[in-house]
Amino acid sequence: AAAMKGREVSFQKTDPEGEILYKWGVRHDSRTSDVCKEIDNIVNNEGGGRGLPLNRLGEIIKEISLKYGGKNWQYRDWVVHPNCRSGLVRSFD
Repeated sequence: AAAMKGREVSFQKTDPEGEILYKWGVRHDSRTSDVCKEIDNIVNNEGGGRGLPLNRLGEIIKEISLKYGGKNWQYRDWVVHPNCRSGLVRSFD
């Protein structure tokens, strides 16, 4: 959680206008969660495979995390689910 928050703060400092695009870096294998797959699909569809502005990506991640998390899940910035292997990355596409 702290590492992702650190990335967010760093990205915000280097991109105050929100012009750079970002993705949810998903490891696609047999252990990839449904929540991360859905986030990846939405980001790819909405961003045309190029990524999205940081604030929009954050909105999607929070929305999908809460959708899958259940009634006791408390979303924290960039923590999609326990033991998540995905993370915030800058897009270079």
